[in-house]
Order: sequence, then C-alpha cells, then structure tokens
Amino acid sequence: MTFLVHAFLRKGIFQSDQSVYTYSAYAISRGCVPYSDIQLAQPPLMYLILAFFVNLVGPSLFFLNLAESVIVLLTSVLVFIIAKRSRLY
Repeated sequence: MTFLVHAFLRKGIFQSDQSVYTYSAYAISRGCVPYSDIQLAQPPLMYLILAFFVNLVGPSLFFLNLAESVIVLLTSVLVFIIAKRSRLY
C-alpha cells in the first residue's frame, strides 16, 4: 500500500523534500562530501544510494523517482518482516 501511494499518488515532479534528496544525490555524485560541502539533515545512506543511481543512469528525474519508489517498497517490506518476526503484527 505504501509503495502504491508513493509511486502513483504523487502530485507534480517533486513531493515534499524530494528536491533536497535529488540535489544532494547529484552533488554527491559530482564529488561533494556530505556534511562538509553540502548540508544534510539525515544520515547519508539515502543520498548515497541515490547518488549511485545518478552515476548509473545519469541525472534523470524519472529514474530517481523510480529509485525512491523502489527504496520505499523495500523499506516497507523490511519493516513488515521485522514486525512479524517480533510479533508486533
């Protein structure tokens, strides 16, 4: 459900802080150092994953949106598995 909402119900090109993630990933892929050259509000894993995709396919908004949607899907599945094993679900 989370993946469907994230992937298909977004309005416009950018949703919320997506522009920050996109620019930060682009800057990291061009050699900027997190927390030194660019300011980040969260731990850098999401930015580094997106920077990998920028290096892989180029600075394409479509592929970055797709990568973020896949990351949301994988995170949702991981949280579900952890909750099920912990008997929280």
